[in-house]
Amino acid sequence: MIKKLFLIFLIIALSSTIYSQITYERGYYLNKEGRRIEGLIKNTDWQSNPSEFLFKSSDSAQPVKLTIDSVTEFGVIGQSRYLNKKVRIDRSSDLISELSTIREPLFNEEQLFLKMLIGGKHSLYVYIDGNLRRFFIESDNTEIKQLIYKNYLSGDRIIGINNDFRKQLWLHLRCDAITIAEIENTAYESKSLIRIFEKFNVCDNAVFVRYNNKSGYDFFNLTLRPGLNISTLSIGNSNILNKEIKFGTRPGFQLGIETELILPFNKNKWAIIAEPGFLYYEGEGSSQSANAEINYYSLELPVGLRHYFFFGEDSKVFINGSAVFNYAFNSDIKYNTYQGLEINTNLSAAFGLGYKFKNRFSMEFRVGFLRNLLVNYHYWYTDYNSYSFIFGYTIF
Repeated sequence: MIKKLFLIFLIIALSSTIYSQITYERGYYLNKEGRRIEGLIKNTDWQSNPSEFLFKSSDSAQPVKLTIDSVTEFGVIGQSRYLNKKVRIDRSSDLISELSTIREPLFNEEQLFLKMLIGGKHSLYVYIDGNLRRFFIESDNTEIKQLIYKNYLSGDRIIGINNDFRKQLWLHLRCDAITIAEIENTAYESKSLIRIFEKFNVCDNAVFVRYNNKSGYDFFNLTLRPGLNISTLSIGNSNILNKEIKFGTRPGFQLGIETELILPFNKNKWAIIAEPGFLYYEGEGSSQSANAEINYYSLELPVGLRHYFFFGEDSKVFINGSAVFNYAFNSDIKYNTYQGLEINTNLSAAFGLGYKFKNRFSMEFRVGFLRNLLVNYHYWYTDYNSYSFIFGYTIF
């Protein structure tokens, strides 16, 4: 009955949250004549740079697909900006099985939407296509160029790295406030390059804008999670008829600490979660001719994936599925003449539905299933199910 109610609740919640998603946000684009047209853009927080996007002139209008052939620039206001640029790009693979034996980049000329990271006198762009990531530099007096970074196979089959982007930065970012040591310590990744470009623009007294600044968003959350665990258990032996014992439904306390890593794409709707914690189950049961007692103490580690549905800035619903690693200690089941059946568990699963408010307070209803407490015994079997009501407070 509880499972059916949970399924009905899940379907209703998913239907309402999916319906309430805000997929179009305020944006603009520039056409080939340079005219700026404002409206609504379907913002999917593109993981890879797009070549097209959907645009609506108003909430009630039909969406129109716009491509790189008709747009010179577009953006979601306050979040992102993409510019149509003709560039020379090196698409050499970083996969070991596909590494080039040539150190120098192999350029092809392409028309691409580049995502602006720093805009101003000295601008920084990024282009992402799956596992491919390339950065580009542009200044008032310098045409746009790719910053060179390439893995390759040297003559002795050792992987070499072409870090010529540091030479490019040193020649371009000449400023008393930037040392060669800072250039040498700059990595070919967004955070490091943004930091050095910001410093150079400040040094050059240049006005600049940083786009897609997510520094105020918590990509890592640590949450204290106490909860009430309601479990049911029955045990039996396939060689002993009519001696299945049901321990009934028993409440217990559980305590966990959840770590959550928000994935930086699809508008932060996905997260990887892990929640080490402790739970216990104690009880007695009997059948017509058998008695049993259980003491079950377990260290738990659910590891899984979470998806958020946003109602607004401070309110969101989430669902998650986890594989649960279990370690039982000081745990056994005493069954009549069997002095102690040692409890060892298998990998189990859990599914949860929850609500989070202001990125600080949360609650979750979780169902656990597919757990066998007597995996080391061939003829013994268990039927263990659990339902948890978990409350959370995010520490940071």
